[in-house]
Amino acid sequence: VVLLALDALHRHGNCAAAEEGTRLLNHPEPLAGEGAALATGRPLPEGQMYSTLEKILLLKRASIFDKVNSEDLAALARVATVAVYAPGQTIVREGDAGDALFIIVRGSVGVVHDHQQVASLGPGEPFGEMAVLDREPRSASAVALEETEVLWIGSEEFYEVLHEQVELAEGVIRMLSNRRRGAT
Repeated sequence: VVLLALDALHRHGNCAAAEEGTRLLNHPEPLAGEGAALATGRPLPEGQMYSTLEKILLLKRASIFDKVNSEDLAALARVATVAVYAPGQTIVREGDAGDALFIIVRGSVGVVHDHQQVASLGPGEPFGEMAVLDREPRSASAVALEETEVLWIGSEEFYEVLHEQVELAEGVIRMLSNRRRGAT
């Protein structure tokens, strides 16, 4: 919250905020340093598309994590990677091993079961969580309907973080419960 406030003050020309942001650049807490880089307009390290702070905000938009405290999402944000798919590109194939959870950042994904599209997902929506949780083969394919960017979280990393963060497990249970209710 403090870093977001610094960013807002910096964008509106508050010099004190810019000075405070510059001082935080060397803070020992990585999130503080990244937030300060964002607030002061400094570039992210080479090859890094999103900072951990930005990934936390993207994860917060996902229905699976919207009730989870931002601080509790930091570990998950650190292991999340970004992938971009071209229109028509298959992201996961029905029957394949479920080795990752995906959160759509931008674009849209068609969920295809038995060669028929059964759902369309957009920004903030997760997919692949069932196969990651039960370690069964994927129950459907996912195809990019347009250029689509996702946060990709491997199953091993997901489980490591899930064991450490009870709030994440609660978020997953809540989302699965809501999907189950919606299906009946």
